[in-house]
Amino acid sequence: VRKVPPLTVSRLVELGRGVFSSETIIKMERKILAVLDWRMNPPTAQQFISHFMKLLPMSFEGCDKFLKDLQIGLYEAARYLSELSLCVSSLSIECKPSLIALASILNAMECANSEYLTLDVRNLFMEKITNITNVSHNNDEFLQVKVALENLCPYTPNTNWAGETQASCGSTYGTSPVSVSGKRASRKRRFESS
Repeated sequence: VRKVPPLTVSRLVELGRGVFSSETIIKMERKILAVLDWRMNPPTAQQFISHFMKLLPMSFEGCDKFLKDLQIGLYEAARYLSELSLCVSSLSIECKPSLIALASILNAMECANSEYLTLDVRNLFMEKITNITNVSHNNDEFLQVKVALENLCPYTPNTNWAGETQASCGSTYGTSPVSVSGKRASRKRRFESS
């Protein structure tokens, strides 16, 4: 593997064949950073999902592997839902990535088997999130994001986290021109009650 040397101002002058001076390059770089208000790498919804998932109470004796599978399943479902938000400009541009992440996690939780992810665990998780972020699950902006994500994905597979996928959030299938498998769920959402 070839190591790439760091890109320095002198290297940029060299690459520009001397057309731009180092002062011109530095001045333009500062101008670009000022216009961007130094927001070079804002946090993404996926980064928030990773951090929020650490708040999920997941320690029960004798169930370590099982709970790890549950956590991985929730993370993957939430990540998928957050990626769907990129398809809607009002979500991807106007909404805070933290709200998209939280809505994605809670939507994924709704499709998890309530036997394994109890209402107490969900409430404890939401309590921790509210204490840290000051975002309540009753917040209007949050609820709008959550509903928008639900509408983007009316069917989310429910896994019993023991390896079997079940269709508990949607029941009938149709064909889809964008699905690799050629299957799509109906627009109807049905969640397990906790």
